[in-house]
Amino acid sequence: QYLLNLKITEAKRLLIYSEHNISEITFQIGFEDSSYFARIFKKRTGLSPSHFLKSTENSSKSPDIYSIDTSIFVLVYNANKII
Repeated sequence: QYLLNLKITEAKRLLIYSEHNISEITFQIGFEDSSYFARIFKKRTGLSPSHFLKSTENSSKSPDIYSIDTSIFVLVYNANKII
């Protein structure tokens, strides 16, 4: 569950700051099925990935919005690659 929360946080970051589409982000964070990812994302955030993206387009994009969680994700991801 902890890793799933980190993946959702990373997905949020990618949706806000990258030019990748939702399908590409799905695979980048380790999901194989974009429909499953969308269901999990909505369950965790209350918004579908596309609605989340639309809601962030109307607000200012602060560079520190997910910096702490993203740093943790990178550390965990890198640790898993080493093992």
